Amino acid sequence: MCIVGATIGSLGVGAIVEITLPIFLVIYPVIIVLVLLGAFDRLVPNAGAYKGTVLFAFLVSVVETISSYGITIPGVTKLILHLPLQSSGFAWAVPSIIGFILGAFLHRVLKAENPEKSTFGMEEIGVEK
Repeated sequence: MCIVGATIGSLGVGAIVEITLPIFLVIYPVIIVLVLLGAFDRLVPNAGAYKGTVLFAFLVSVVETISSYGITIPGVTKLILHLPLQSSGFAWAVPSIIGFILGAFLHRVLKAENPEKSTFGMEEIGVEK
């Protein structure tokens, strides 16, 4: 492990930033929404709200990241470029809110239809919403 660290360290700061930047661009919206959801946990109605929020934040951040490297998805990239707060780096904010609402709604609907499968597997990790 020490050899890996020394090898990466010898690349220089510029190379390390260049390698890790896409990873950080993808995960920072997900981390932000998880921190916000955790801070306001008692206002989150169910586990579906978590999943919808994280999924939408992740999808938008992936599309934004790959488009910043010149790879475009016709229609999707153009849509994301027109989202509110996109110019400030928060294109994921509105889709995350939509994901929160959709996730909570779907969780509630699926819970009503099939109560034993209402947690989407969350009980396995100790979440009991």
